Amino acid sequence: DYGLDELAKIGAYNKIVIEEKGDFAFNHISPYGFGYDQGLQMQIGGGASHKYQEYFWRYLTARYGYSRVAHSWEFVNEDAPGNLYFANEMAKYFHSIDPQKHLATTSFWAGIDNPAGNYFWQDPNYPDIDYADAHSYASAPPDSTSWLNSYTYPLTIGNTTIPSYTAVSA
Repeated sequence: DYGLDELAKIGAYNKIVIEEKGDFAFNHISPYGFGYDQGLQMQIGGGASHKYQEYFWRYLTARYGYSRVAHSWEFVNEDAPGNLYFANEMAKYFHSIDPQKHLATTSFWAGIDNPAGNYFWQDPNYPDIDYADAHSYASAPPDSTSWLNSYTYPLTIGNTTIPSYTAVSA
């Protein structure tokens, strides 16, 4: 609360990443709510892990949802490309309970377009994700923005690599 209040004083906003794709607890809850050695349960809908995550999301809304400093909720940082089902479930849940109507998103470790040549965030199967978050680890000079011309969806650039200091002009 203190951190959000301090950010509000200076007019700053944050996208809050709320889970980690390798989260041990959510990945090791069986569909029936017991411990599960094999893992990989975090993004399976309908099971106990899903329900426990909803409890966590409800807690986040109750605890931090008051603040306009929370620009948006991000499901996980740099998930596998195209893995939108659970991010959409999170977004749908937040949209149903968040009185401030914060935005919801996720990000991938590579690319935002799918094999069909469309953008994942424009897929009608995932209507609750509010905007795209592109991460670019390219060797293009940082002033090269021509690739942005093809996007028609709200987009933020979350992480970017600058190839070398000498490529940046003064």
